[in-house]
Amino acid sequence: MFFDTFIYNSYLWVDQNKHYMNMRNLKYFSFGIISLIFASCIEEKNLSTQNEEDLENAELGLSTDFSLKTERSISITATDGEGKTQKGVKMGIFASQPYTGEGIISVEPIFVGYTDASGKLNADVVVANNLSKVFVAPLTAGYGQVQEVDVRNVSSLNFRGVAFPQAATVTRAAADEIPQIFGPISGLYQLFIPYKNDEVNENGIPVQGGCSLVSKEQLSPALINKIDSWYPEKKNVQTADLSKNSDLRIVDEDGAQVWVTYVGDGGFCVDNQTVYNSLLYYNYKEGDLKSDVYKLHMTMLLPNTNQLQCPSGLKVQLLYWDGSKYSKVFPNGTRIGFAVARAGFKKDGTAITDKLAYSFKNTMSPAVNGDVNGMYYSTPELNTWGKTQAVTRELDGYNCCVTGFDIRPFGDRKADYDFNDVMVKVTATPEKAIKPGEDIPVDEDVTVAESIHGTLAFEDQWPNPGDYDLNDFVVNYTYGVYKNVDNKINGIQMRFRPIAKGAASYTKIGFGIELPLASNDIDVAEVEGAILESGDSNATFIIWEDISKPFAGGETGFINTEKGSSFVSAEELVVTIPLKAVTSNVSMMKFNPFIFVNKRSHEIHLTDFAPTSKMDMNLLGNGKDCSDVSKGIYFRMKDMYCWALDFPRTSADEAAWRYPKEKSSVVKAYKNYNKWVTNKTDLSWFDSTIPGNVDGSELY
Repeated sequence: MFFDTFIYNSYLWVDQNKHYMNMRNLKYFSFGIISLIFASCIEEKNLSTQNEEDLENAELGLSTDFSLKTERSISITATDGEGKTQKGVKMGIFASQPYTGEGIISVEPIFVGYTDASGKLNADVVVANNLSKVFVAPLTAGYGQVQEVDVRNVSSLNFRGVAFPQAATVTRAAADEIPQIFGPISGLYQLFIPYKNDEVNENGIPVQGGCSLVSKEQLSPALINKIDSWYPEKKNVQTADLSKNSDLRIVDEDGAQVWVTYVGDGGFCVDNQTVYNSLLYYNYKEGDLKSDVYKLHMTMLLPNTNQLQCPSGLKVQLLYWDGSKYSKVFPNGTRIGFAVARAGFKKDGTAITDKLAYSFKNTMSPAVNGDVNGMYYSTPELNTWGKTQAVTRELDGYNCCVTGFDIRPFGDRKADYDFNDVMVKVTATPEKAIKPGEDIPVDEDVTVAESIHGTLAFEDQWPNPGDYDLNDFVVNYTYGVYKNVDNKINGIQMRFRPIAKGAASYTKIGFGIELPLASNDIDVAEVEGAILESGDSNATFIIWEDISKPFAGGETGFINTEKGSSFVSAEELVVTIPLKAVTSNVSMMKFNPFIFVNKRSHEIHLTDFAPTSKMDMNLLGNGKDCSDVSKGIYFRMKDMYCWALDFPRTSADEAAWRYPKEKSSVVKAYKNYNKWVTNKTDLSWFDSTIPGNVDGSELY
């Protein structure tokens, strides 16, 4: 009994202090028989007993790169439709196809940047090693569609704006005050058109040098980006505001002339690039609006708003209808509304003044969750659901208004209420003569420019191998940065959600991260979600002192690592870090996450990431650790194993890396791990969805 008790107590002492023992001191265990029995009975974490042959054969040096992601460079050039280089064009790079549905960007970009004065952008983008392609998309309206590229071989990409179509001959005299109006061109609506057939090209785009109402405006990328920021790819209007009428109103006592300039089509995507929407307008006086839309007098503005054919900057003067004739001046008090005919233009070669060129639906409004083609009105009461389908806002500092359209019915399950499906700029003479009917404020929030995602997995037994299940702490992360138009970083945002804790209840694990910034670069007073440590040269944040705390119920011991146990969720923590001054020297490849075990000085980092100044450097080189400070080598066991890995994810919604169950090694669970660490022949070894990659019985 005494002997059994001694063995048991000896086991407890070693297990509870295993993180601090220098294995070389085990020689002082003098009882050989006890040591033998101890070694045979204890279920101590021990990698070599599971893969002794692999470990022996693989310990060849310190050359293996354990990183699962890398930084690639892509050179991007942007020019306008005439081939002139453009400054300030916003470009996004995505790990997967960004567009779903109707122009909805469903994933965060892994890189965002703006072209410089020469129209160039050199993008350094962090990608997973097993990622073969990325998607590059202009985020400034008017620059075409997304390009899919081989990330391993790409060197440069070119994006060019849509060129303005030119008339072969001038068909009308410039002195024409009011062009001839044709119509009605619909058997359903009182719709008229101011263009002759030869004044519109085969794509339904008014040509320069044709109709006297048509001209060209040079829209700066800065202006377009401002407009884009007010109509982002997400809901930007409060639901209560959708009942407001923001139709343009003339506020000058002498009236005004009004022009509309096409900006872009935010509803465009690869799935609907052959959908051609038509933009129409109408005017009315308060109290005189006809609720019967079939009797509403409308004028064609743009037969086709598809962004692959319609150039950004195409400008058209509007005409006022007084009930009997057109004129160029809209009287004071007049309201101007708009309608979009979704898929209204057939683009089948039929003459533009022929009603057969169009496909207007014989319904007052499109169907909710059904056939959504049809008419969408800016005036709320003209839509059967009583909500606006267009939002007009006054753009401060630019002497203009902007109208953005959303062309899915209110209540439709695919409606996103971003009001950027068609965007136009509206100007007037006099400049201040137009205003929105009712104010619909921008639901503005600061958004991260670019983000990378991943799962961090740690083994807590350093400097000893342990069981190598890499589940002692598993956490999903998103690293993001805020950028300005000069590609300078002015803030950082990090999101963390713990997934698992495979450490015993007596093992206290903390989690922190060191950033490639000086501590005095941080606006400490504005930091949210984490504590900036004092005394560090580099900015180091403690995320959790105890990683058990964020789990529901304050669970201790093993969490989400043992088969048959109920999954315990954890809240996501958002860490916001403003900078005192902008900088360009922040690479997310150099973010340095770590855990600390039982005491702050016992850190465990990703391979070859240096410890912080709080680390007890005397711990390096003990056990199986091969750290060599002089060579920048840290936290590695020669070529075969490490104590932490960073598994990339393509998006925040992608599931966490599937980690092994308790006491099952990564090498056993993932069959191609050895191929990766020895010769990099399998870059997707960690993807559990690939057949043959895993032994499912070894995974949690």
